[in-house]
Amino acid sequence: MTSPVSVTHDVAELLSNPDVEAVYCAVPHHLHEEMYTAVIRAGKHLLGEKPFGIDRAANEAILACIEEHPGVFVRCSS
Repeated sequence: MTSPVSVTHDVAELLSNPDVEAVYCAVPHHLHEEMYTAVIRAGKHLLGEKPFGIDRAANEAILACIEEHPGVFVRCSS
């Protein structure tokens, strides 16, 4: 059995799709905080790239979001 395939350019549509369980998020560093927290808040598991945020403030925001959503599996790829 194959899983359904869908294509979108809309992040909100992707994150609201109940068939999407996990996201590999490869975006420029300055977008890490915005995108990683959106994925986590949507309840999707996240594999992100290093650094986890462009600066310390962004990193702390991402870590706080992770703490608020303990059911989401988050890992950093390097």
